[in-house]
Amino acid sequence: MSNKPTFEIIDEILCRFIVNLPKKELKTDRIFFHMQEAYWFYEDFVFQNKDFHPKQPYLTEKNFGQILFERCPFKICDLRDYYRLYKDFHDYQSQIPVYGAILLNKTLDKVLLVMNIRQTNYSFPKGKINQNESELDCAAREVWEEIGFPITNMISEKVA
Repeated sequence: MSNKPTFEIIDEILCRFIVNLPKKELKTDRIFFHMQEAYWFYEDFVFQNKDFHPKQPYLTEKNFGQILFERCPFKICDLRDYYRLYKDFHDYQSQIPVYGAILLNKTLDKVLLVMNIRQTNYSFPKGKINQNESELDCAAREVWEEIGFPITNMISEKVA
């Protein structure tokens, strides 16, 4: 098996997440957010979906982004700068707060955990807050995105 996805897969993802972006979103301070969205799509709908996309390799986000940028029909960034820009993006992201929820059953003897894509660890459903999003809205959105369960009407800022 190749250590790169097929060109057809990369081209489809490029069109879906990068090529048709407005010009202001193609700047280096924004493009890595879109590359990350493309990576999550690859993980969720390509890598894990062996029925429709057999033999697509697991890739780190960093390697996926490099492949995406190399295949892009226009220059996103100088590939010599890619790893520095990628590190800068992740350094910035490490400063963004994370919110989620602990989901318990009614008898409080079971808790829901989610497993990462590589099946190496479990955690509560959680994720980074978006700009101008409240902490509760972030927690609810992340639970919905990760497990498809609506908790908006079940959470409150009040502490018992």
